[in-house]
Amino acid sequence: MKTINSITLRNFRNYDNLSINFEPGINALVGENGHGKSNILEAIHFLSVLRSYRCNQIKNLFRWNHNYFHLIGDLKDKYGRLMLEVNYGAKRRLAINGATVPVASEFMGQFYCTAFSPEDIRLIHGPASERRRFLDMALAQNNPAYMRFLQDYNRALKSRNVLLRMDAIDNNSIDAFSRILVDAGTEIIHARNDFCRQLESSLTDYSGDMFRTEDRLTFGYHNTISNGPQEKISIGEIKLQYNKVLLENLGKDIQYGMTLSGPHRDDISMLLNRKKLQEYGSEGQCRLAVMALKLASGDLLLKKRANDAVIFVVDDVFGELDDSRKLCFLNTIKRARQVFLACTDKNTLLDIDLACNYVIRDGTATKA
Repeated sequence: MKTINSITLRNFRNYDNLSINFEPGINALVGENGHGKSNILEAIHFLSVLRSYRCNQIKNLFRWNHNYFHLIGDLKDKYGRLMLEVNYGAKRRLAINGATVPVASEFMGQFYCTAFSPEDIRLIHGPASERRRFLDMALAQNNPAYMRFLQDYNRALKSRNVLLRMDAIDNNSIDAFSRILVDAGTEIIHARNDFCRQLESSLTDYSGDMFRTEDRLTFGYHNTISNGPQEKISIGEIKLQYNKVLLENLGKDIQYGMTLSGPHRDDISMLLNRKKLQEYGSEGQCRLAVMALKLASGDLLLKKRANDAVIFVVDDVFGELDDSRKLCFLNTIKRARQVFLACTDKNTLLDIDLACNYVIRDGTATKA
């Protein structure tokens, strides 16, 4: 199984040029807030899924007063070494062992990564787009074909919306893009249905570790086409419903100048004792619920990719955990081949064995 031997950051966040070596097992990055611990974790995560777990804008990853960044990951396994490179500037360049990779889906999947961070609270308090993003990132790693369906869908959605806003409506062109939406969107909904059923089952185990025995944490997936994950609806049935909804809503779509139904309107919800956490949960309950959700998602990834490189990045998430919950969390994440963990105080890690320990200060990493 692959592990990350080293990573190099150039003009990434607060780093001018940093190279840092790692070991299999748990690698700790310890230091005060604002010195760059999270940026290293973010770079590792970006090399896996070409997305940041902290922001949506690529330009926010550039070092101040710079217009590009360069990441290099040196991975190793029993067959040798693998070099991953990401360059973002005026254009994006992806490379594996020096050879340019033209398509993002061919670059992704060299290793698999789940991130735990304080920003995860947005899965409850943030907009629905944050929760769709969570589903998309998780599914892209569990299902290689998913990203292609998502890209096809988003391109067709953009084109259809442009046509809906035109003064002269071209029904034939709208129909053509509607067919693409239905084909790709059906696959997306079916994949999300299946994933969310598995996620809800796994969530039961981890919610018991985070909440009292009498508390019950539940999870739901909601879309504007079918009736959610509880019904094991077939691809054929989703497709029929999708065609019907688009046809029935065409007048409204034209009126509003946008496609009002489809996976781009999906959402998920979390309930504690049948009450929406978004509306009734305390800050502590929301953070524990999100941690249980991310643990459940990570568990599915570990099971799905048992023979591959699964890596966890853990960005200072221990604030709401007492020692028993913290120990449960640490014992769960160490099932991964490699863990990168940032914290302000090494003592928060209890007595867990560390493979490597760095002190991060002012954009420098010193091995402790």
